[in-house]
Amino acid sequence: MPWIKNLTTNNRLELESLASGSAQLQDTVLIGIGAVGREVLSQIAEALNARFGVQWPPNVRLLQIDIQMLGEKLEPPRALGLGQFVALAPDFQKIEQSLNDSDWPVHWEWYRRAAPDFGRARGRLALFHDLRDGRSGSKLWGALERVFQELPAPTTRVFSAAFDDAGSGMLVDLIHLIQLAATRYVPVQLWLAAAFTRDWPGRLAEHNRPLRPDEQRERMLATLSELERFQRNERVELNYVPPNHPQSQLRQTREQALIETLFLFEMRDRATPEGDVLAAMADGALALLIPTAHQLLTDTLNRRRSDTTARIMKEGQGFVCALGSCALRIPSGALTRALAARMVRDSLFELGIGLLPMEQCDLRTGKYRQLEEDVELEKF
Repeated sequence: MPWIKNLTTNNRLELESLASGSAQLQDTVLIGIGAVGREVLSQIAEALNARFGVQWPPNVRLLQIDIQMLGEKLEPPRALGLGQFVALAPDFQKIEQSLNDSDWPVHWEWYRRAAPDFGRARGRLALFHDLRDGRSGSKLWGALERVFQELPAPTTRVFSAAFDDAGSGMLVDLIHLIQLAATRYVPVQLWLAAAFTRDWPGRLAEHNRPLRPDEQRERMLATLSELERFQRNERVELNYVPPNHPQSQLRQTREQALIETLFLFEMRDRATPEGDVLAAMADGALALLIPTAHQLLTDTLNRRRSDTTARIMKEGQGFVCALGSCALRIPSGALTRALAARMVRDSLFELGIGLLPMEQCDLRTGKYRQLEEDVELEKF
């Protein structure tokens, strides 16, 4: 990407040099959905904890959304607290019975055909079930209101897998609900992991059976095809409550594109571990907390968007934006101190080069055993 080449040596993309105040970080809300979201947010939270401790900058906020099956008890992802986690708990048996008994049998026929083989339908129904009584009884609505509170214009990124039932089923609705709960326009970027080459969780039907790579690819293509519809300015009805419900904001018609920016993170090749893809997503999000990096990316996207929009409108062409990612493995402050301590220890006590060895090799096993530290230190 050109904006990476334009970075000078003065724009170091690292958290180590930042103070704990919020003025030096971009206003950002990071939302995870499903297994991919859990892992990405956990890595981000661990990096923030390592730098700032428990007192994060108040303008950087995380929220993980999961779907909890009947009889299941989900805990928050590691490094996240209860206030950063919401678990929707739909009763799919009751939902199916309600659809079956409704005055609109076409709804049940659609669900009956779609859900057994394509659980994305269940992902969206979990969101509708959470909003069935409007805002007051909704776990998701309350969590969205809290995470956007007192942030005037945060950049929002949603992390999920493109093939995950929970994530791909509710992405479009979640973007719309973010605008409603924030009570203002909020730019939302989708950061989606493409299909992996090994089995991965993400199935709501037969919850304990992972998705095979071929199933992941099929579901990813279906998800991307549906998301493409919402990148166009078309009339879309988004209704979550009955017509006579007093909360009319949960019944709206949109005529502008819901999805503005989507990044798809793919494996470099079949040998690439899934962890590298998730680490690239987390590292990219952390780097873009730096306002200069965020602005460089925004400027680049704006320049390209004007050209692509003209071609889409005039020529009917479609475009895919690929975000390149490179991970720079440089020691953080904690790791630097640990390496320095190890170098000092080896210089003094390592068997081969140390001034005063504290370990002795057992020639029979090839393993090292500790010598008496007090005695050796006394000699030193």
